[in-house]
Amino acid sequence: MFLTFGATEVLRNQNILAYPYLDGENTLGSLRLGLWKHLQTIQTLPQDFYSDQLKIIQDEASLRKLLEGFSSMSLLNDKRQSETFAESSASYSEENHTIFNRTLDAIEKINPDLFKVFCNHIYYIFFFGSKTAYGGTSSKSIGTIWVRDLRSLSERDRIEFFVHELTHNLFFVDERVHMHYKDYNDIFDRSAWSLSAILGETRPLDKCLHSIIVATEVLNFRERHLGHPKTTCLVHPDSISMKRKTLEAIEFMQEERGDLVTERAHEILARSKKAIHELKLSSPNRQISAG
Repeated sequence: MFLTFGATEVLRNQNILAYPYLDGENTLGSLRLGLWKHLQTIQTLPQDFYSDQLKIIQDEASLRKLLEGFSSMSLLNDKRQSETFAESSASYSEENHTIFNRTLDAIEKINPDLFKVFCNHIYYIFFFGSKTAYGGTSSKSIGTIWVRDLRSLSERDRIEFFVHELTHNLFFVDERVHMHYKDYNDIFDRSAWSLSAILGETRPLDKCLHSIIVATEVLNFRERHLGHPKTTCLVHPDSISMKRKTLEAIEFMQEERGDLVTERAHEILARSKKAIHELKLSSPNRQISAG
């Protein structure tokens, strides 16, 4: 969302949802609080959960509360997401905390505006083990990012992971403002499933639209800041493969599922397609350093 639509559009979305709670104030801090108050109308978190700064959750009670939003059963549970945490446990450690801070420092150095958007939209980070994923985001816990373990990832993978998960969160906010689907019952209809940009598989309509904007953002972040790796990384495929799969996913949704999505979704598809076509994929892999 941020690289494809720009900071102004991202902040406009936040402002629209936060506006009823601003009380005449219009600062980044009031927007953060206003968005959080809006999210409380659709999510169930205790009022005292709010923090004016990004918070890494460590205590057991808060962790269990956040896990509810990630482990609820759903008809959209196509990858058995609700079982992700089975037989796993909290994976917080001082080392993970330090690595997270170092990764955020690197993002701030690489793109200060993206860093500000991250800190103003993400409220909680929690660490929890998994046998199937590096972490994730949930529509039932907007503003929260779950992380498995950062110690096994390279700095590039860690940065791309957080760009990926921030994009999901910004896209959930965009959906709250604009609506992406004409009939939300279509999301549950297997005959309406579409093509995923990153996995290249048939998945629920909403997950495919998310995958398109996420892949577009990651590819653009590589193009502008990290360079393109020659081989597949742990978190994402190589850029050539991801570009091809993203274009295939966009064209499939436009041609086969276009009647199911709104004008806003068509705008997202068109902008993503344009951004993907403009990629040169020639920028070399760059050394990353927050120091």
